[in-house]
Amino acid sequence: MLLFEGGNLFKDRDGNIRSQSINQTDVKPTAIWLEQLTGLPIIDNLLGSTGLKPESGDMDIGVDKSVMSKEKLVAILSTWLKSHDLKPDEYISGHKTGARSAEQAEQVSFLAPIAGHPERGFVQVDFMLEPDLEWARFAKRADANTNYKDSVKHIIINSVAKTIISPEHPQGLTWSGQYGLKDRATGEMITKDPDEIAQILLYRAATRNDLRSVESVVDAIEKSQHKDVKLKQAEADLANKGIHLPVVKEGSPDWYKSFMKKLS
Repeated sequence: MLLFEGGNLFKDRDGNIRSQSINQTDVKPTAIWLEQLTGLPIIDNLLGSTGLKPESGDMDIGVDKSVMSKEKLVAILSTWLKSHDLKPDEYISGHKTGARSAEQAEQVSFLAPIAGHPERGFVQVDFMLEPDLEWARFAKRADANTNYKDSVKHIIINSVAKTIISPEHPQGLTWSGQYGLKDRATGEMITKDPDEIAQILLYRAATRNDLRSVESVVDAIEKSQHKDVKLKQAEADLANKGIHLPVVKEGSPDWYKSFMKKLS
């Protein structure tokens, strides 16, 4: 099952989506234009799958919230829109209070002209205000070769975290793409070191590269001592979304072991 990201926040009165996908070749020119508009370092802080595939449904951008507040960002975008006789309420989303998750509350979406030229159409840009931009560049950056949405990766990693139960963490752990690895019951921060997280959740010799994609996480779980429990939890959490875990690659050592087990 192939799943890809896409922006669909902005719609007209008839419910038609006003944004369009952006070609890979247009990502950098649009990022440069956004840098000039906002004064933010955009190109080095692309998140999700932005610019990794021939076409992206939207642009995800990490913003250091200690440098740029939500209010200041909205003001900059609004000024540009008004100077072009465009209504901010029709081109900015997330700047008003409402029933949103904590992570969504730290996001501003902007219907941006591709490469700064309105006549070329508009793409949805999601500015994600992050408390730790270095962590976000790791946790929220997708793998170029994955067949799944990056959000699926987060679901699976969090599913595995639930199963890591110990006397110190009797209710397991929780993974946050925004903050790191925490105790599920208390919210106490455990670590945001990617290699340490991989070793806690997957297996002793795991590295941050094992957390890069759905496929790499599942392959790493196969090397885990408690893989059946971890996979079962992940499968259960994805079942209601109609998403299935990738199978172990045919011909790999784990595939061979599984095949021989079926014959025994």
